[in-house]
Amino acid sequence: MVRTAKAVKSLKGGRPPLTSKKLSTSNHSTATTTTNEVNPRRKSAKATRKLINTHHQLHKARAIAVAGNNQQLVRDLDTQIEQLGGLAAYQAASLTGQDKDRGGDSSIKLVEWLRKRGLIGQQSNTGPGQDLRVLEIGALSSQNAISRLVGKGVRDVKRIDLHSQDKSTIEEIDFMDLPIPLHDEDKFDIVSLSLVLNYVPDVAHRGNMLRRTRDFLRKLSTLSETDKDEQEAREPAKDTRLPCLFVVLPLPCLSNSRYMTHEHFLSIMQHLGYESIEKHNSQKLAYMLFRLDHVQQQRDKSTVFKKIELRPGGERNNFAIVLAPD
Repeated sequence: MVRTAKAVKSLKGGRPPLTSKKLSTSNHSTATTTTNEVNPRRKSAKATRKLINTHHQLHKARAIAVAGNNQQLVRDLDTQIEQLGGLAAYQAASLTGQDKDRGGDSSIKLVEWLRKRGLIGQQSNTGPGQDLRVLEIGALSSQNAISRLVGKGVRDVKRIDLHSQDKSTIEEIDFMDLPIPLHDEDKFDIVSLSLVLNYVPDVAHRGNMLRRTRDFLRKLSTLSETDKDEQEAREPAKDTRLPCLFVVLPLPCLSNSRYMTHEHFLSIMQHLGYESIEKHNSQKLAYMLFRLDHVQQQRDKSTVFKKIELRPGGERNNFAIVLAPD
């Protein structure tokens, strides 16, 4: 029996308007404030964090209102989001958070791990034609650490985002609408999903996004035997198998959620065929690197990961991921 592919929902349906040219102030007077005037890149670190946190809280409330079909509340929350500058202001604040003086470019950790495994950098073990192809979902900048390694173990970086900060280097497209490459050679060795899942408002859409990342990764591969032998002679501990998925989440999504723990997240990833090979927690973020085994992903397609309370408590957040059967 031939299975038909299920329709993949776009993430745009759960998103509020991107920007607003005319915003209402709290006293209902008309203002001509635009996102250009709401410039988070000039804000202090404290103000930037506050803007990002407020966006997350409003989007969380909006997702609940959408699920409850409370259209009036959805409209009210959309207005509040617009008054903060919309998605563009949130992304600008996130980009500010990547500045060196704010502690931020998450791809630095990805570069560190790939360099550790001998896959990138000036001394990379990738031979001619073996340089890595990277897909960066939710890209904010073409000048981050992974982009600076193009020509040094990285062949190219395809950057996409719902609302591009620079359309000349970042394609504006919903990942769920991005065409799946037809041929394995056109797929990617690395997919980066940094601080993206937590911004997707619908718990089922998060699961769909994780599942879809597999369609963009090449089949399991290694370095050529010659390169591998030479590498093992130098540093036997290095593991050069690909492809990999890089995931970054705010640490509280895993450490303080009613519906998610680190172990539960790993179970979801394992079910999808992903093996955890690196992890690191900073004060605020959880960094994870997974290797995809296309064979393992074929097992038990009937398993369902529901939204179930795993960690009770009044001070918990509601981050969750729902994964329906394949």
